[in-house]
Amino acid sequence: MNIGSIEGDKILIKRKRISIFLNRGVKISSLIKGEKVELEHVNCPLVIGKNVKIGKGCIIDLVQYSDTIEISHGARVERTEKL
Repeated sequence: MNIGSIEGDKILIKRKRISIFLNRGVKISSLIKGEKVELEHVNCPLVIGKNVKIGKGCIIDLVQYSDTIEISHGARVERTEKL
């Protein structure tokens, strides 16, 4: 699934179940921005939030956060910046 961008107060993107036949995540082409952001299996260049949790299967270029950040061992984040 490809999406341009997502903005909101609380953003939660998770995969409910894993299929061996469909191993795709969600691709966001520009950014995800919110107060509380929790992601799994998301590919996005930029994530901005107050409290950010990057879960397994995520590929993120840059995470900008102002309060807390949590990155799973199963995620790939190139850079983080505290705002």
